[in-house]
Amino acid sequence: MAEHSAICNLFCRSWFERIWVRQEIQLATNAVLVCGHSTIPWSSFRNAVFCLYRKPRIEDVPGFSTRIEFVEELVDYGDSYSPLGWIIYRTRHCKCSDPKDRIYAVLGLIHEYDKERWTLKPDYTSTTRQVYEEVSFSYMKAFEDLEPLRQCDLGNRNVDLGLPTWVPDWGSMENVALPIPFAMADCSSPGNYQRREREGGGILEAMGVHMEPIKKVIEYQFVGDQDSRYEDATELRRVATSNTLTDTYIGGGMLVDALCRTFRLNIFQDRWDPPVSSEISEQEGRSAFSELLNATSESFKKNLVDDAMTRKFTDTIFKYAKRRSFIVTENGYIGLAPVATQPGDRICVVLGCTSPLVIRSVGTDSTQFQIVGETYVDSAMTGEAFLGPLPDRYTNLQKFDTERGHHRQAFFDKRTSETQWEDPRWSQVLGEGFEQRLGLKGMTEEEEKACLMREAIKARGMELTRFEFV
Repeated sequence: MAEHSAICNLFCRSWFERIWVRQEIQLATNAVLVCGHSTIPWSSFRNAVFCLYRKPRIEDVPGFSTRIEFVEELVDYGDSYSPLGWIIYRTRHCKCSDPKDRIYAVLGLIHEYDKERWTLKPDYTSTTRQVYEEVSFSYMKAFEDLEPLRQCDLGNRNVDLGLPTWVPDWGSMENVALPIPFAMADCSSPGNYQRREREGGGILEAMGVHMEPIKKVIEYQFVGDQDSRYEDATELRRVATSNTLTDTYIGGGMLVDALCRTFRLNIFQDRWDPPVSSEISEQEGRSAFSELLNATSESFKKNLVDDAMTRKFTDTIFKYAKRRSFIVTENGYIGLAPVATQPGDRICVVLGCTSPLVIRSVGTDSTQFQIVGETYVDSAMTGEAFLGPLPDRYTNLQKFDTERGHHRQAFFDKRTSETQWEDPRWSQVLGEGFEQRLGLKGMTEEEEKACLMREAIKARGMELTRFEFV
């Protein structure tokens, strides 16, 4: 215990909290950590933190769990691609005297692939509102997408800044939920949008589709650490059993299975190719979820401590479902949405944004909306709003692309046991030979995606909605 107290005291030093430290460490060739007269290679310190983070926690040392998670975010910067939004999120607990440094202090950490498309020159003469809005829109233009919308959270904003709701408040992200991983609700299509200036902040016009109004919102409280596992699991049971578990689900299959996927944001080891050993399979998740729902209070408590499968199942839930609310839409879709979500809010999917969004009407003008935040909706995360459901023989997963250096969406054919990059619904919607018929050869990747989505919308007889986000 004395050793853990000493380690906790070290981790509590203010040096670890400075946002500029991230850039200093990650760009250094051979960093050395110095504390008093003692030194240690950064690589050795990093390995030690990795090990400590994955060991069972010592609950008798106050604050140890919280601090080890904070320092782990400092050392776990990985060697693969991370977009700007994820880098900013990972530094949300760091301190800086100027909120503009939430952006400027991490510019050096952007992947070289992104630097080729987007550069930003720090401007400390502009206001924070001007910097955040300009960064958001310049990023959208450079990458032809609306991914910054995913970091908007209506319930976590400094209203004094006067930001439009389509601009993330990167200075108020400490209590924002973890970004939803692996979302592809827009089929990775380029955004169709424009900014219109007005007094007090610009309006962002974007094209997409309305999905569902939200009928029910159930709030819950997850602390999300090892010390509160039983209390968090009790909350999980309360929310899950507020539904009729024997019902079928509108997106297919049984509601209890959709609940299992939803609380974990569909994070299972079989969502990766090859599978990730640190996670459980979907079948194991269903088994653990069933035991959790049906166990007596004593066996329930014992499983949370002694059963590794149950711990793995619940720990991912408490990590990703924390700071979200459970929602049910008018037609019965379920999901997890920002805490600020209210009954009557709507779900939409806009081109260029990989996650569905919760939006709220502004006054009586049906075309203007505030963005409440990104949401997980079961059976709507892989392009169903535009292309319909995947054929039964396919499942979507994350496969590492060696050429690009990061994971991206792929499709596993259960009949042939083969994985392919192309979404099988393109040929289903557009017909065989669509590549030659549409003349895709020679197009850039963005041009090809835009062409496919345009033709698919036409083939399915859909009409897009123009949203004005304010």
